[in-house]
Amino acid sequence: MVARLRDADRTGIRVVTTSMTLVEAYHKHVKKAAWKWTLSRIAVEPVTQEIAGEAIGLLEGAGLHGHKYAIAAALAAWRCGSPETS
Repeated sequence: MVARLRDADRTGIRVVTTSMTLVEAYHKHVKKAAWKWTLSRIAVEPVTQEIAGEAIGLLEGAGLHGHKYAIAAALAAWRCGSPETS
């Protein structure tokens, strides 16, 4: 993941995640310095009710469900509605 974040930074790709991803990723063995470095290279966006609804629609349309796909769908829904990508 570190290599991917470095590549994204080097090539100017904006990396976006949700706050829930942070909650899921954090555990007691994470080194604070590494966590802070990672967070400094990621944009954390809120998942609104509208985005959640769009994400559910994306999952339903793909015949998928569950937490395994939820964050990816939420990010896709956010990206589709983002002013930066419109």
